[in-house]
Amino acid sequence: MTKKGIILLIVFLSVVCLLMTGGFIYLLSCNFEWGSFNFNLGDAKLLDSKTYNNSEVEELFIDTKAIDIYIEESSDDNYSLEVYSNGNVDYSFDNTDKKLTFKAYNNKNGFFLFGINSHCKIVVKIPKETNLYTFMVDAKVGDIKVKSLENLEGKIKNTVGDIDIDKVKNMNIDLGTGDINIKEINTTEIKHTTGDLDIDNVSSLINNSSTGDINIGNVDCDFNITAKTGDIKINKASLLKDSLIDHTTGDIRIKEISGAYVEANSNVGDVKVNNNDRYAENTLTIKNKTGDIRIN
Repeated sequence: MTKKGIILLIVFLSVVCLLMTGGFIYLLSCNFEWGSFNFNLGDAKLLDSKTYNNSEVEELFIDTKAIDIYIEESSDDNYSLEVYSNGNVDYSFDNTDKKLTFKAYNNKNGFFLFGINSHCKIVVKIPKETNLYTFMVDAKVGDIKVKSLENLEGKIKNTVGDIDIDKVKNMNIDLGTGDINIKEINTTEIKHTTGDLDIDNVSSLINNSSTGDINIGNVDCDFNITAKTGDIKINKASLLKDSLIDHTTGDIRIKEISGAYVEANSNVGDVKVNNNDRYAENTLTIKNKTGDIRIN
């Protein structure tokens, strides 16, 4: 390498070091989560909040970008919308003809890259008894947490981020990348590209996923699971309707099943069904291309 080339290389590496040092200082000046590391040197500040009476709202739309969403039960008969951030965030509240729209975009100082998410969040508080007939979350990057709202029904859509739900009535979920964890839900239809799905208790489940493990505690009505890659485990299935598992690659394990006769087939893998009830009113059909199947 020539003397000029060495000088240029030194200048280039010096610039890179300066940029990395500046970036690290910026990380430490805000709240950031990076994998299992949490750069948290101060809580996000409350920027603004709005309150609406229950009778004023029949539809609720939440539209966000690069912001975490917390949805919980209100302590009174009002809707409460709150915005928290350490940096700049664009947000708006609008309630027209009982259609409440809450938008919050982390466009300026926040970013989401390789698991680094600037600390911005919104908190939505919903009355226990609501007049909602439409509930919709449209998120583009960010975690979503829903605490116990046993009467809540609607749809959650997100591109990247985890979704955690304590208890809701019915909820459709459309998630690109991230894990889904649900403790209790009546009916749900899930479209999921990449990430694990864990549900403790569900009555009726429709699931279409590409990559990730599926773990279900108890199902007490029916399920229709379509998956490509990952293991499927169900602890207990008490079936009242015909059900289906259509899988491509991965093992399938159901520890306990009642109410259905099992028809199972795997192109490559072992199939073992114990105590199969030929007189059951319903049928569970299991199709697997590659992987073992074990029932009861």
